[in-house]
Amino acid sequence: MARLLDVHRESQAALTVLTAEVDDPSGYGRIVHDKNGTVARIVEERDATADERLITEINTSIMVVRASLLGRRFDASVERTHRTSTTSPISSRSCTRPGT
Repeated sequence: MARLLDVHRESQAALTVLTAEVDDPSGYGRIVHDKNGTVARIVEERDATADERLITEINTSIMVVRASLLGRRFDASVERTHRTSTTSPISSRSCTRPGT
């Protein structure tokens, strides 16, 4: 967890997502990267195309978000929403893989 926080701070990212490579990604959201290696989006298995289902990098649901992006309205109500939708507005601008 300390490494995740270090990467987040060092990169000054708005959002940092902890991912994992697994042999069997069944049931997990997949991490879709653009051609530059930046996280383009997280797609849930039920919404994934056949090609996206072949991706073995998954969303662990562990994220670090810059506090200023959460705003005053971010509270327990987020528990009732689909978590991966939270990444959509900012992921394509600010999430990268360490080393890219």
